[in-house]
Amino acid sequence: MRVLLVPIFLLATTPSQDGVTVEQLERYRDEIIKDIEILRGESFTRGVTVKIADKATFVRETMKRADALLPDGMIDGLNELCRMLALIPADGDLLGITLEMAQDAAGGFYIPGSDTFYLMEGISGGMAKSILSHELVHALDDQLYDIDAGMSSRLDNSDAAYAYSAIVEGCAMSVESRWSTEYLDPRDIDIAEAMKLAQDSMAGMVRQPPYVWVPFLSAYTSGASFLVRSDSVVTGTTKLATPADVAAAYANPPRSSEQVLHPEKYWDAERRDDPRSIEFATDDLPSGWRVVCEDTLGEIALALLVDTIGTPLEIDATNPLAIFQIEYTNQVGEGWGGDRVIVLGKEEARYLRLVTVWDTPRDAAEFYGALILFVDDLEERLEAISRLTRGEKERPRAVATLAYGESDVREVVLELSYGLRRSKLKAVATALRHSEVQ
Repeated sequence: MRVLLVPIFLLATTPSQDGVTVEQLERYRDEIIKDIEILRGESFTRGVTVKIADKATFVRETMKRADALLPDGMIDGLNELCRMLALIPADGDLLGITLEMAQDAAGGFYIPGSDTFYLMEGISGGMAKSILSHELVHALDDQLYDIDAGMSSRLDNSDAAYAYSAIVEGCAMSVESRWSTEYLDPRDIDIAEAMKLAQDSMAGMVRQPPYVWVPFLSAYTSGASFLVRSDSVVTGTTKLATPADVAAAYANPPRSSEQVLHPEKYWDAERRDDPRSIEFATDDLPSGWRVVCEDTLGEIALALLVDTIGTPLEIDATNPLAIFQIEYTNQVGEGWGGDRVIVLGKEEARYLRLVTVWDTPRDAAEFYGALILFVDDLEERLEAISRLTRGEKERPRAVATLAYGESDVREVVLELSYGLRRSKLKAVATALRHSEVQ
């Protein structure tokens, strides 16, 4: 789940020692609101309250949002899924990792539905104004399109949630960049300090697993590019999206990271490529088995899954321009057609099935070829998890297969398990059925 899907929207920076007061922030807000209305081509319908927050407030508000929006057990289930797929450490805590990264990156946050923006304490001058310009876009879009409604309907699909957050963050990033160019007095920015803040923020992110920070950052940069119908990050941060395109994206959001990373697959009617849906039937599971988690990973996460030494993991955190050099997908991830992953559990035993479908047989073969190189690593991961749970003696298993259709091969299935004897594993695997839904 991308940044736990908690819609507290952030602008990456790190506070300095002296910050603005609430009174100063209110004056900034009153000035900048007018600029945002000009740049967005839309008008605020309600006022926006501004407050100053410390890290404790940030954590409290984040947890409050998580409790309100996420179904019981969802975070724990996603944590197990990510551990089994080696997307986080074997003993990792997805919530803790995400909160740590978010605290390092948070300069301010807006809470949808509240008309309230918080600036993190210690931020001043031009930096405070720039953050405010970003978060006021969230407030405006929330008033126009109800951000919570859009996000809540995608909680069971991390890939779709990422695509929706890319609209939200991409629009704010685009407007903030243009506002800083047209309205921000350069004398309000200490360039040396800004560079150091950017370096510190990037360093804080890349300390965490790529599965957490890569989609988080991509929502800003790729989202801005998507809204101007480009796959260039530079274009996305220098060109302003039209109000018509922003409205169209909110009215009919992209359905996948594929459409965000390859904008022509959304904007071009002739090249439109909507994801194919996979469903699992769990009615016949053996007694005692339950669904622990179910999700959709998407192109951006599957590219990370098989790319353990690729570009996303080799970012120079000392270079503030590194965000312009990140590749958010790769040849293995391209050609994605859809996927669904499920984790089943009984007591300490777990069974995971990841079903992926691809545009062509060649795309499927490329993903399969990359995945089988990763199978031994996944078995080692499962052994580590098994030792952490109950010291299970049954050897964990990781199997990747190509599924044959009537005329070609376009489906790749990964099955992971631990804590099951072979006979029990076969019974569970046979009982779980999956199918593609048109």
